[in-house]
Amino acid sequence: MNAKHYKPFVTLLTVFCTHTLSAVEIQWIQPEGASAPARVIASEIDGLSHPGSTFAKGWKSYLKVYVVTDAFLSNEKPPPVLGSCELSGAAITFTPRFPFSNRVTYRAEFQLPESHTESDNLYERKIHSTWIPGQEKKAPNTEITQVYPTADYLPENLLKFYLTFSNPMSGGYVYDHIHLYNELDQEVELPFLELEEELWDDAMMRLTLFIDPGRIKRGVKPLEEIGPSLVNGERFRLVIDEDWKDASGIALKRAMEKSFHVIQPDRQAIDPIKWKIIAPKPDTCDALVIKFGESLDFALAQRLIEIFSSEGDWINGSKRLESNETELHFKPDSHWKKGDYTARVQMILEDLAGNNIGKSFEVDVFDDVQRRVYSKSTDRNFSVR
Repeated sequence: MNAKHYKPFVTLLTVFCTHTLSAVEIQWIQPEGASAPARVIASEIDGLSHPGSTFAKGWKSYLKVYVVTDAFLSNEKPPPVLGSCELSGAAITFTPRFPFSNRVTYRAEFQLPESHTESDNLYERKIHSTWIPGQEKKAPNTEITQVYPTADYLPENLLKFYLTFSNPMSGGYVYDHIHLYNELDQEVELPFLELEEELWDDAMMRLTLFIDPGRIKRGVKPLEEIGPSLVNGERFRLVIDEDWKDASGIALKRAMEKSFHVIQPDRQAIDPIKWKIIAPKPDTCDALVIKFGESLDFALAQRLIEIFSSEGDWINGSKRLESNETELHFKPDSHWKKGDYTARVQMILEDLAGNNIGKSFEVDVFDDVQRRVYSKSTDRNFSVR
C-alpha cells in the first residue's frame, strides 16, 4: 500500500540513555481511516548501524508489544504479542501476526540489555508507549486535575504529594518534569525520592511523589549534610512542566503550579479519639462527617476508613475528602437505619508527615518502643438516632 495512505499516530517518548542510546522515538503507525494501528516503530536507535556489533545482533529482542490486562498492571507480565520485527537503518518495526484490535489497549516497550549501557538501573534502560482504543479522537487536553495536599500551609516534614490527571499519562522520567523552588526562586536540589519504579495507580492517572525521607528524619545523613527540602517559615512552589506527555504522546494542556507556606514539622501521632463525628439522621442518605482536626493523606484516608453496622456488616457507600483533607464525608448507598455503627480505621493511616495512629514517623522500626496498640485497626463508634 502506498505510504501516503498511512499516517503516524504519534505516541512519542524520548529518552536519553548513558551509552548506546541518545534518543528513541516510539510511533504507532495507523492507516488512514483505520480504528487501530498496523505496526509499531522504534526509531533513532544509535548503534544499529554497525551490523557486526554485539548490540546490533540482538536487535530482535529489544522491541516488544504487550496486551495491557489486569495481570499486566499487577506486574504479572503476559507473553508478548506474536509478530515479526524488521530492521531498517536505525529503526526497528514490529508488525503483529494478527491485526491489532481496536478494542484492546497495547503497550510497546523498548528495553536495552544491561550489558550495553553504563547503567544497571532498569529505569534508565527501558521506555514504553501505550496505545488506547479511541485515543486518536482525543484532543490534546490532558491536564493536572489536582495536587494533593490541597492546603496552603504544609509541615516542614511533609512526606509526599499526589498528582492526579484527567487522562492516562506516559511513564518514565517523571522527575524531569517536576520541580520545587524556594522563595528565592532557586530550584531545590534533589528534593524527591527518585524511585526506579514510578508510583502510578493502575490507570496511570495518579502519581505518588515522595519527598526524600532522608531529608525529613532527624539524625539521618542527607538531612544533616544537605538540609531539609522544605524550610519552616518559607514559601515554596511545586511546578509541573507543560511538555510532560500523556499516554497518547501529547503534551499537557497547560503547566501547573502549587504555591504553599511551610510551617513547623508535625511529629505527633494520629489520635482518632480526638476526631469529631457528626452522625446523620435515620431514614436519610445524608453524609456521615468525620472531622480529623488535621489534614490526612489523600489516598489512604479514603481507603483505610470503613463503616460497619453493629452486626458487623460493611456499609457500602461513597467517600470524599473535604476542607483540605481534614474531613471525610461518607454517603451510604441506602438509607441509614436507627442503631449503632462503627468507623473502623486501619492503623497504617497517615497524616501529611507520615505519622500513623499511635506512632510518629520519627520512630524507627528498629527502636525498642512501647506500642500502645497491637491490633491492625481501631474503632470509633457512633449512633444514628
